[in-house]
Amino acid sequence: MSEAVFIDLGEERSVVEERPAGSRRGPARRAPLAALVLVVVLLLTGGSAVTASPFTLLATIDAPSVSTTAIGDGGVFVAGGTGTAFFVARYALDTGALTWKTAVTNRADSLAYLAGAGVLTVWSNGQDASNRFTMLDAATGARLWDLVGDLYAPAASDATRTLTVAGDPDTPRQVRYVDLRTGRARWTRPVPAVAQIVATDVRAPSDGAGFVLVAAQDGTVTLLARETGAVLGSLKIDPLVPVDVASTNPPDIPLLEMFEGRLVVARRMGTADGEIASYDLPGLTLRWRRSGLLPGYPWPCGVNLCLSGMASEMTALDPATGANRWSIDGWQAAGDLDGGRMLAFRAGGQAHAGIIDSTTGRLLGDLGLWTLVSGLDNYLVIQSIGDGTRSSWIGVVDLVRATVRPVGKLDDLRSRGCVSRGDVLACITLDSSVRVWRYESAR
Repeated sequence: MSEAVFIDLGEERSVVEERPAGSRRGPARRAPLAALVLVVVLLLTGGSAVTASPFTLLATIDAPSVSTTAIGDGGVFVAGGTGTAFFVARYALDTGALTWKTAVTNRADSLAYLAGAGVLTVWSNGQDASNRFTMLDAATGARLWDLVGDLYAPAASDATRTLTVAGDPDTPRQVRYVDLRTGRARWTRPVPAVAQIVATDVRAPSDGAGFVLVAAQDGTVTLLARETGAVLGSLKIDPLVPVDVASTNPPDIPLLEMFEGRLVVARRMGTADGEIASYDLPGLTLRWRRSGLLPGYPWPCGVNLCLSGMASEMTALDPATGANRWSIDGWQAAGDLDGGRMLAFRAGGQAHAGIIDSTTGRLLGDLGLWTLVSGLDNYLVIQSIGDGTRSSWIGVVDLVRATVRPVGKLDDLRSRGCVSRGDVLACITLDSSVRVWRYESAR
């Protein structure tokens, strides 16, 4: 299913003549990417140590029990709190001065700044496992609107609208296309309780052509225009789940996705009777179908449709015909990078990744023991130093050479607590403060 939510993926010290761990091979596997938030572990193949820190400390922010952060519009957004006293606040990047602070109902698991709408999205997972969203005015902290349900987070930061799905056992589920600032719906449509819903919002700007697909349990697929909610067409495929709703874990629930103007339906991948079919949009005309033992579910990789996740092999298909373009053993798809490159994991774990040419399938380079820093506009990575110093290397992925180049070292950073935007890095520290640096690093 394609329900997309925001999930979040130091005292300064000069760097001594020291190199991170050398390259080595080990297992890893594909982890989900959407969002936009992803965490990956990489292996080092090259790079040289530096003799002076490239990091300039901009601010140290003391806030209680910080859970997550985000950067945007000249500020650092910080969420935290304990007990029933949870908050979201904005601090100036250059001074760390508090701009505003707003109380929120639940502890925030992720923050996302959307410049087009001027909003900060606060996501939390409730005790009842429901997704809860609060939209704040990014400039003032004013509460704009709330949602209990699913929000299809737009990938484009300039988006002004998004798709939401809400409902409970006592009321029908409703799909709404809403204004991000007001929560007002441009259109609303009821949907079946167990329908799969797929949207192009996560990969397309809200002012461009887009679709919403609603697939009911009986196999009825309805295609809607994203901007108006108008019905563009319908298609009947095999049931998505058995008619007997008591079957809680049917083996053949398919994956429905939309890639590059096509609907893709995949069933029973990794089995001898697996099947994948592609339909044109908006006509919903069958383009091609393949069956047999297929190595995994479909994911976009460059100009291809990659099958991975069920076996150690990854196969790239021609999206127009379904024909094989290339295969590689021992790797699984993780996500696209710039310049016709893609990130991939060693099958079987998350301790080894590499860069692959998405056109040819050729492995360009293995990387080292690093974790990707959350941020869509750079390739910063971080690696803890295993010498008892509580220090971490910061590196940059070099896409041309397919290596990681270490650029500096920082102390006392919380694992998976860093975000970046442009040339700014913000990290939660072991004592739960937030430190913000500007860094210099030639790519």
